[in-house]
Amino acid sequence: MRTCPRTLTASLAAFVLLGCVEDAPTDLTEPELEPQLHVASARHPVHWLSDLSDVPGATAKLNRTHSGVTFTFRTSGFEHGHVATLWWVIFNHPEACANPIPSIGAACGLPDLFNEDVAASVMYAAGNIVGRSGKVAWGGSLRVGEITRYHPAFDGAPGLLGAMDAEIHMVARTHGPLIPRMAHGMLTTFEVGCTPETSGGFGNGPNACADLQAAAFPAP
Repeated sequence: MRTCPRTLTASLAAFVLLGCVEDAPTDLTEPELEPQLHVASARHPVHWLSDLSDVPGATAKLNRTHSGVTFTFRTSGFEHGHVATLWWVIFNHPEACANPIPSIGAACGLPDLFNEDVAASVMYAAGNIVGRSGKVAWGGSLRVGEITRYHPAFDGAPGLLGAMDAEIHMVARTHGPLIPRMAHGMLTTFEVGCTPETSGGFGNGPNACADLQAAAFPAP
């Protein structure tokens, strides 16, 4: 996986680089996978997980080829100096999902993550420190079969099995104010810096973490 720094939910938890802030000039050129004949591209709004309303001006784009996916994710509403991470939430067999979310066009919802027939994965995508504007932006890629850092509740999950067939959600999470001695873990894991209550019991830090926003990409 390649991630480009530029600036999972209370629904998943109960559900980057150091020094890079969004306010610095950035290049969000999407990384390239091998050339493919069949490419699907979609740009969707980013929504708040609290009420599924759209984040004003925020968008996420996902490009699919048979070898993998690339993305850009641009949003706002985070707090200056806080750590924000982005997570792949992959439903490899959305035809087996039984909990659609029609308002965001998703065939799959939280309970489907725990249906073995769905073969779901939750993995790290990117992390950054929020700049003064409160805006956050990431770009990156994930190849079929690639395993990044797992959400601790999904250790051993299969990753992305088929880029053209999976429903993919991208979830943006806050880890609260940067704690310098925990900086690397906060930028690269689900739980570091978080209280147990806000990390599904996995964290041992002081911050109240939360999954705040997401974008959903149904299978094309």
